[in-house]
Amino acid sequence: MEKWSIINQLFVIPVITGIISSGIVTFLFIRLRPRFKVSNVIAVRKINGKTRFTIKVVNDTRFNFHNAKASLVLFRPYQVGPNLNIRTEDIMLIQNTHEFFPAKSKSQYSEHAVLFSTEEPILQISDSSSYFVFQIQAEHSLSGLRKFTSKKYFNRGSDIRKGTFKHGTKIEFVDEQD
Repeated sequence: MEKWSIINQLFVIPVITGIISSGIVTFLFIRLRPRFKVSNVIAVRKINGKTRFTIKVVNDTRFNFHNAKASLVLFRPYQVGPNLNIRTEDIMLIQNTHEFFPAKSKSQYSEHAVLFSTEEPILQISDSSSYFVFQIQAEHSLSGLRKFTSKKYFNRGSDIRKGTFKHGTKIEFVDEQD
């Protein structure tokens, strides 16, 4: 009987404790990663006589992020013999970094929602076979973990539309009336 007591003290209890603590740490790391909501639409509207294309990103957690970096890339498929390859072209964003991305709050200012825009004529430089990919990554301010998210925009009629986004935590889109 003493033999099993020693085995429990030396092996079984530490192993079970290690498994439980690893599970808790893993759960915390999963919860402490940045989470974004990215708009399903690229909004098109005129600002000061220039056409601006905008994507809305919302911090969907109770924690701050920092070092957010965004990019918009045009993907152009082209034929090479029987195969299909893709050329990429970076689209310059007006501001592609955001140093501090506040936590979700009930503030009237909605600081946790950020708009990334470009004034490049993306409708003129793309065609029906090309598509856009928006990519964003940020670092969690407490854990230091990074998250990378991407969103594809294919169709000009449904993914790139005239209008704007509702104010606040929503990424809802409001079509512009002609």
